[in-house]
Amino acid sequence: MSNIPMRATILWLIVFSFFYTHAQAVQFPLRVSSNGRHLVDHHDAPFFVLCDTAWILNEATTLEQAKVYLDDCAEKEFSVVHAAIYFDGPFDRTKITHPDIDHFQKIKDTVAYARQKGIAVNLIPAWMGWRGESWGTLFTDLSQTEIENYATFIANQFREFDNVIYSVGGDYNPDFDPRTKQRDANYLKGYQIGNWMGHALKRAHPQALCMYFSQGGYPSSQFFGKESWCDFHFVQFKDANHAQQYRLIKRDYEFHPTKPTYLGEFAYEYRFEGQRWPKTTPLQIRRSAYWALTSGACGYTYGRRGLWHFNSKAPYKVHRPWQDLLDCELSPGRCHMTQFARMFKRLDWHRLDPYHVNNLVTMGADEGTTEFTSSAIARDGSFAVAYFPTKKTSTMDLSKLAGDQIEAQWFDPVSGRYHNVSGSPFDRVQVPITPPGENSEGSTDWVLILHSVLDVED
Repeated sequence: MSNIPMRATILWLIVFSFFYTHAQAVQFPLRVSSNGRHLVDHHDAPFFVLCDTAWILNEATTLEQAKVYLDDCAEKEFSVVHAAIYFDGPFDRTKITHPDIDHFQKIKDTVAYARQKGIAVNLIPAWMGWRGESWGTLFTDLSQTEIENYATFIANQFREFDNVIYSVGGDYNPDFDPRTKQRDANYLKGYQIGNWMGHALKRAHPQALCMYFSQGGYPSSQFFGKESWCDFHFVQFKDANHAQQYRLIKRDYEFHPTKPTYLGEFAYEYRFEGQRWPKTTPLQIRRSAYWALTSGACGYTYGRRGLWHFNSKAPYKVHRPWQDLLDCELSPGRCHMTQFARMFKRLDWHRLDPYHVNNLVTMGADEGTTEFTSSAIARDGSFAVAYFPTKKTSTMDLSKLAGDQIEAQWFDPVSGRYHNVSGSPFDRVQVPITPPGENSEGSTDWVLILHSVLDVED
């Protein structure tokens, strides 16, 4: 039998990985991977964090309404939702010292339904609030025993659930004194509250992951990154046109000890609410998400102003029911996140090294600007991803990938469709690459996917 030259690509592995991933339901509980870079489930399968903000879900919805929301999250492939146990006032001390069992029963029913949908629920025990203006001021008056007792009560309530994550804090930096309204390096109580609560949650519910929810612009690693109860890092950044968002992810990636990090709150998709905040476009949301994953994050958090408060608070009300905002016509960025998750889950995304570890782009990266072409390469050189936020030429060093040649595809982050790149496959040399023009939304952002090609003989 004669030898017949064949072209075997790693593409079939990617296709297999896609179907395998979607055929296997997540097996809770979650834990940190052995290399400390991402989350895995009970069977060690990588868990892609695509989170949605539902801050007042537990206080502003009935169970049936919560199910409508969670059904939509599951359909759009969100894997985590953020929700507070207590978000707003009245800030009654007895809610902490003598919690309402009925309130917790409704939350438990919601968590149980989320588990059926393969969704983890990230519970904030009590929203401390920016500048401590929510529950933060009250907590400064509580004793260590009262705080630890409350955290233990919470953990005991949810210990039967293996899809729970805990977030200590909530838009709050521990070095901020809510009484003086000043940041104070010597303010001890904030750190004590965080550690008392974090350690108590871990003692009573050790298999649940725990993190700290810091204020925007301040990564949680800055405060509790070395604490044993804090399993992974959280970054919040609200300026949609600032490069600091991926720099904070890079900072956390290089932090020791090594822990996963993710962008846990970004600028909300915001179009017609009629308030003073700048409108955040779907393009800005997509850009932030792809920047985060190619900078070393294990996931991303989307948010929709007008949805997360479920029409409950007067300052945030919009002139339509929150259920309408689940629709792709009114919240297109929310649906673009589904394409974002599906693209990465087709790849072995957890094996990617971010741009600052193994930079694919040698010219035209424009790091530090909103035109940054970010990239990430698989550790074995089998594939790479680069995000172009706008139409421009960037030079790729394809010698950093394995194989004999490199196949290239464009991914439309709006429609989820793939297109061949002109000139592909390429030799493993420096190649200037320019996106094809407008995507299906009319924007000019595209994702470049590169696959190693091996020449083998059968």
